[in-house]
Amino acid sequence: MSACNSSKRERLLSAHGHRCVWCSVKLTCQTATADHVRCVSEGGTNWLGNLLPSCRHCNNARGDMSIKSWLRECLQREMRVQEQAVQAAIARAHWPEQTNFYVEHSSGVVSLREHQLRVRRSCAQQRLNAASEAMLGPSFYWHKAMQRSRRQERAAISYLQRETRR
Repeated sequence: MSACNSSKRERLLSAHGHRCVWCSVKLTCQTATADHVRCVSEGGTNWLGNLLPSCRHCNNARGDMSIKSWLRECLQREMRVQEQAVQAAIARAHWPEQTNFYVEHSSGVVSLREHQLRVRRSCAQQRLNAASEAMLGPSFYWHKAMQRSRRQERAAISYLQRETRR
């Protein structure tokens, strides 16, 4: 990992309780290393979702071994592995390869990719609405509402006048 005051390092450590995910030893900024879920040699990145905090001993012992093999070996050695955290990291780091993720959506069950696209479109639409309101200003919308209410008020008055003449 980079410098000790790195916000990425702090987020990684705090997300896992300042402990090594493999042996559960307490970690500090100085003793922590970043273990890549998907090794850099296999195309892994330094993206936070591809990193797990580990002690130097566990990180060096794993080397270039695949994470699933290393997890199996750690469990056989009866190490105090944070197994759920490791499984979640494996899913995060390898999600582009796995296409069988599905999400229940209001319009039925859709693939994870389709769900993500819908969320992005929705966020983009919200940003567009906010930008147009910022350009036109809230007074524009207030003015339109006032015009509508004045028309309704005039229509009500003319109706009452007609009714009273009868």
